[in-house]
Order: sequence, then structure tokens, then C-alpha cells
Amino acid sequence: MEVPFEGGHLPALFRAGAERPLEADNPAYWFFDALISPRSCSTSGASRFWVKRGISCLVMDGPGTGEAIRFRGHYLRHDYEVAGSACVDYLKSGLMSIPGRSASSP
Repeated sequence: MEVPFEGGHLPALFRAGAERPLEADNPAYWFFDALISPRSCSTSGASRFWVKRGISCLVMDGPGTGEAIRFRGHYLRHDYEVAGSACVDYLKSGLMSIPGRSASSP
């Protein structure tokens, strides 16, 4: 999956919530990995907990991490909220919307 970001895309993995997959009012959260762990490591751990409870997860390689820096040239930046906003905009844009409800990962 690809999230539009500044003329390119950020790589992402999406897991639909188990109880209500891909419904418009399905709650969702997005998760940026740490600098030393690519998004592929997080999909088997933290997101499994939420998906089982019906909450969809968008797991991202943000600027400066994983595929985003290695293959797409998105370097680490001081205004990381720009990438976070791109994720929220993507989730709200259509199939995976979270109208009125959004929260970052704990």
C-alpha cells in the first residue's frame, strides 16, 4: 500500500479490523515504526492486538526509516507531523475512513 506524500509515496501496510473490515465507520490508527525497525516487523506484533478487536491499522515507514529512505529518498525531517498528516488524510480519503475519530498509536 502507498500513502501519497510530497510528490511521491510512503510505503505502508494496512490491516483491516476483524469485526468490521473496511466499513466507513471502522475505527483505525496509524503507527510509525522506530528508526531501527521497518514496518514489516510491526505487523506481526502490535497491530495483531488491535485488528483482533476490530480496529484497523495503517503501519508506516515514515521519512528516514525503512523503505522510505532506502528506496524512495524520504529523509528524516524535523516536521514529522507532515507525514502523520498525510496518513490521516489518506485514512479519511475513502475506503479506510475514520470520520470524527483519530488517535496516534500509544
